[in-house]
Parts: sequence; C-alpha cells; structure tokens
Amino acid sequence: MATARHVQIGTEAFARPIEWFALDECEMTERGLSTPAVEKIVQARTAPRPSLWSPGKARKVPEPEARAQALLRRLVYARRIESVPVMKQVCTDIEDLTGVDEELQEQLEAAVRHARVWLVEQDGARRKLFDNLNRAVKEQKPGRVRRLLMRVNARAAKDRTDAELAVYERASTYFESLDDLTRDAVQAEADTEKEAHKAAARVRSTLQRLRGWDAYPLDLRPQVEELLRSAALAGDLLTRREVRRVELWKKRAATGTQEQLRVARRYWIQRSCPRCNAQQDKDCVLIEGPDSGKPRKDGHNERLQLVRDERKAAQKMARQQTKTRQEVEAPAEPMQPAPEASEHDPTRPLRSGGRGPTGRARRIRRG
Repeated sequence: MATARHVQIGTEAFARPIEWFALDECEMTERGLSTPAVEKIVQARTAPRPSLWSPGKARKVPEPEARAQALLRRLVYARRIESVPVMKQVCTDIEDLTGVDEELQEQLEAAVRHARVWLVEQDGARRKLFDNLNRAVKEQKPGRVRRLLMRVNARAAKDRTDAELAVYERASTYFESLDDLTRDAVQAEADTEKEAHKAAARVRSTLQRLRGWDAYPLDLRPQVEELLRSAALAGDLLTRREVRRVELWKKRAATGTQEQLRVARRYWIQRSCPRCNAQQDKDCVLIEGPDSGKPRKDGHNERLQLVRDERKAAQKMARQQTKTRQEVEAPAEPMQPAPEASEHDPTRPLRSGGRGPTGRARRIRRG
C-alpha cells in the first residue's frame, strides 16, 4: 500500500501529555490556529470562579459581528490550505449565523458564494485527479502512477467515495507489484523531476530579479548564465510567458554584454531619451519583455551617452581655448644677429689653389 501523509497539530501544556488533532478539527481564531485542547485551556483559565451565594452564569456568547469576522478569516485560511472539509464547515457556520447588520450580512453572503464556486472547482479537479490515476494504471505508467498517488494523498486523503477508494486501491496494488528494476527507474525519474522543479523555481526567482532590465550589462552575466542553465533543466515546467522571457534573455546573451554607463540622474533626466522616447524630467521605461512600459532602474545608455558626449565636447573646447590664450599671451623672443664666419673657422670650406696658409702665391714649376 502507498503511504498516505496526514497533517496533525499537537498541543503541549504544562504537566499534560501532547494531544494530537487532525487539521480539520482545528480552527483559525483571533489568536491564530487553535486546537480543541487549546480552547479547553483558555476556557479553564478565563472562566470566573462560581460564587458560593449566587448561581453560576452562563458563558458569555461572542458578539455576532466578532463571530462573523472570525468565520471570514477561517474561510480565507481554508482556501489557503486547500481544505475542502474546513471550507464546507465554515460555509455552513456562516449560513447559520444570525444577528449581524445588513452590510456585514451581504459581505458574508458574497464570501459564501465565492466559496461555493471554489468548492465546485475543487470537486471537478478531484474527479479529474482520480480519472487520471485510473488511466495511468490501465496504461501501466509507473512514474505517472507514483506522482498521482502522491497528489491523491495530499489533496484527497479523506472523505473518499467507494469509486475513489477502488481506484486508489487498484493503483496502490499495481505500484507495489513492480519489480526492483522498474522501481529504481521510477526513483531515478522522480529525482530528475525533483531537480526540474528546483530549476523552475530558480528560473522564476532569477526572472524576478531581472524585471527592471532591458539590456545586458556585464554585471548581469552570472545571473543570465544561471537563468539559461536552469531553464534547460526545468523544461516543460515553465509557463509560456516564462519561456518567452527566457528566450529574450537568450537572444540578449547571444548579442553580447553591454557596459551600463554611469551618470548621475540629475544630469540625464534633463534630456529626452532617443531609445524609449522618454521626455525631459521623465524616467526611462522598459521597451522589451512583459514589463514594457514600466519604469526602468536607470536611464538607457543612449540617453546617458548624450551627457558624456556633451562633456567631451566641452572639455575639448576648453583645451582649445586654453591653448589659444597661451599662444596670445606668450612674449616675443628678441632677434640675434648671425655671427660672422671666422677665417680660422673650422667649418669654413677650404679653397683650392690661390694663396697658401702664409699668404704668398705658390708658383707652379713646369718641367
């Protein structure tokens, strides 16, 4: 037989053993979740001692309004824990409640109508659950039988009809009759499925952190890489919207990272954005993804680049003006006469023929 899981709430008090109660035996009160044992302890501590000379008075009944608010809170709690028995009991208690004003009565009736719709939806989901379990047994799909048995034990552990009990017994018998090799394969499949669910949870968490970005700066690279790895493991567990968002980041990663410029907001907010068309004094908005149109964490690079270009142009002009001013204010250097060449200047070229170094003319003897 497959193991069923039941939730029980324990109450421990001084000098008393722990008392355990099923979840549908407990009640959501103004103090929080309360068990029958807690109610007995509270009544014992708050009840006045009987007088020796006067008859005891009956326990004070809470005001209808306070009771109505407590039932509404318990209705919300029953839906949160998806407990059909608790929801049915609370609806019955609300319908039997009297003595409330007209406005509160309308609120109670509306809450019961919504609860009845939810109960109808749960009945349909329960029928579908057992139908799927019966089909999985007929098709002999052990992995699917295991998963559906776990869901039945979690959502439909009580108040099963004869038909539901028959389906459950047939599925349990089939699963227990599997050989060891098949069981190992089913366990491996279960481990893979568990990892896929963890990966899907990581994808949703990462997408939540990336909501305010429509570019791929370098500091987001680790998160984007983790997103793509987890999405590959999650597979069919992702919704269509999540798949579209993952594909968008995959496309951005293929394009490559882009450095996010850093400029103080008080400067770039004075200009309009050429990318998202945000006007002056308006923040940039996302232009891609499911959150397009919502404010962006920082200005687009195209908007911030305008400020940087203006700063570079101003710095270049300032340097040019400084250079021009220095040239105008610089004093003129005095002109020095060129020195005359000395006769004994070693740099003076020697003349061929003519007088020798003694100044006398040399005669040329001809033979």
